[in-house]
Formats: sequence, structure tokens, C-alpha cells
Amino acid sequence: MTKEIKQLLRSKKELAKLYKECSIYGSAKKLGIGINTIRRWLDKHKIPRHGRITKIIGKQLWRRKDYRFRMRKTGYMFIKKREWDEERAEHRHFIEEILGRRLTKVECVHHINGQKDDNRLENLLLCESNGVHKKIENQLLHIAFSLVKNGEIIFNREKGKYMIPNSSVPFINLKN
Repeated sequence: MTKEIKQLLRSKKELAKLYKECSIYGSAKKLGIGINTIRRWLDKHKIPRHGRITKIIGKQLWRRKDYRFRMRKTGYMFIKKREWDEERAEHRHFIEEILGRRLTKVECVHHINGQKDDNRLENLLLCESNGVHKKIENQLLHIAFSLVKNGEIIFNREKGKYMIPNSSVPFINLKN
């Protein structure tokens, strides 16, 4: 664990901010540490957790009064309310709450930062169709390739990863 990560964990304010933005799983993933480490530091700082957590994929994550949450293998959070017949994608549900109506089948929700489990409203964008959604995602892809052409991102063949020059931060692991 790096010095910066230890400092962040020791700072109640910074840890609470990260937890609010990313959840336990997102925080652990972002920092590259285990979820139990995040849990211990949250408990140590007496930062209240959202609920009781069990397993991450395919199982119930936590319960609130009328809701049940779980993460599917796709990485998306799903929510189930007692009066609903089926689960709904959490990001779609949040947008529906704001609009006061159900989304149509052609409308999609884009995660601006690319993290499927980050369902803060400032990270969600309603797209009128899947075509519009693909155009937005393709813009990012074209920008990334422009950065590769300009040498701001390089491909390390030995590691099989896109990287920022003179940095150890990988972007994409092509070897799975």
C-alpha cells in the first residue's frame, strides 16, 4: 500500500468523500486494495455505512427499508422494490425518479466517467436512443486514439497495456 493511499485512509474527511462517491467496492477498486480494508477504516472513523453487505455479484448487496440492491456480472447495480415485479437498473431508476416517468425502451443512460456502479446523478446522462449513446462513447474512443497518436498515451507491448509515458498507471489490460 502506497503512502498516498495510507494518508487517504487516515483522513476521515477524504475517506468519507471517496465512500460517498464510489461505495465500498468502488473505493477498493479505485485504490487497488481489499474491500475489508475499506470497511475497517470506515468503522475506525465511525463513518456510517449504507447497509449490510454480503457478496458482490449476483447476491443481495444490502437492504434498505423498501429496497434491495445487487450487482450483476455486467457491473451494473440493480434495485428491487417490494411492489415491483422485476428488478430495475439503478441508473435508469434514478433518472426515472427525476423525470417522474418510466424511460422508454429506446432511451438509455450514459455513465459519464465510465464506471457502471457510479450512479450519482452528476455522472448520468439521458440519451434519447442507443445511437446517440454510441456516438457519445465513440467520441471518447476517438479522443483516446488521438492521445495515442500524439504520444500522450503509449502502448507497452511487454505489459500489454496502454499507459501514460513515465507512469505506471495502466489504462487497459489486453491480456485480461
